[in-house]
Amino acid sequence: MSVRVLAQALRALAPVGVSVHVGETSPSPTLPWAVLNFAAPGVSERSLASAPLAGPARLLVTIAGATEDAVLIVLEKILAAYEGARPVTDGWQCSPLEQVGDVKIFPDDVVVASVNRRVVVGKVTFETTVARTA
Repeated sequence: MSVRVLAQALRALAPVGVSVHVGETSPSPTLPWAVLNFAAPGVSERSLASAPLAGPARLLVTIAGATEDAVLIVLEKILAAYEGARPVTDGWQCSPLEQVGDVKIFPDDVVVASVNRRVVVGKVTFETTVARTA
């Protein structure tokens, strides 16, 4: 029933063949890559005794590539893996994941020295409503 277990269930849905990092990248990652950042569930519903019943949990996926097309290729894999998937883990019941908001793609401030180009970044957020079961 720990929040850590819930985060691991969301991370486990990451697509195969994509360089995925948790929280932040290693010092010199190879492009393209994705970083997963988990937002612990808040409480949107309570019982009459004030016990938390359900709330949203979110996963922010940040994708970086040398070009916008590279970001879009990884984005397609991320969307296919997460949109509609239902995380399964002990202690939690989860609704299917849904994309929240639009996907923002933009040039970042980071420059790849070997090619003297700015990294292109895309960000997408997924949300699931979770309830503790144990």
